[in-house]
Amino acid sequence: MTTGIIGIGNPLMGDDGAGLAVLSRLQADPLPDVKLIELGTGGINLVHELAGLDRAIIIDAADFGGDPGEIRKFKPDEVRSLKTQGYSLHDWDLFTTLDISKKMGELPDEIIIFAIQVVETGHKEGLSPHVVGAVPEVARMIRKLILL
Repeated sequence: MTTGIIGIGNPLMGDDGAGLAVLSRLQADPLPDVKLIELGTGGINLVHELAGLDRAIIIDAADFGGDPGEIRKFKPDEVRSLKTQGYSLHDWDLFTTLDISKKMGELPDEIIIFAIQVVETGHKEGLSPHVVGAVPEVARMIRKLILL
């Protein structure tokens, strides 16, 4: 089974860099038979990265109305996308990307998404303390998932 762990985010936009921070933590102690993928802001590039994977674990910052630094783990069919007009930190909606991948016949059999509730996403480097605190927990959850 080919597993890819995909970190999405922009480290120059505050907490939006959370997915990349988790990926960096996982790189420090590599997992066996796992491809680590640093994706930046996602979009169409995610479609190409999903091709050839049997399982994809996607880590991203999100604003789902949770407590600062709260972690949610889910599969795409367990939620619906809330698209908004106007400014977006990413090229487009994650679920649009997954739909395109599915239509191309390249969607992995299993997709798991880890979302971390953001606090700050303005033009600044570094994560807020709540999100910093969530990073090792998400890494631990992913390790547990992979090593089962």
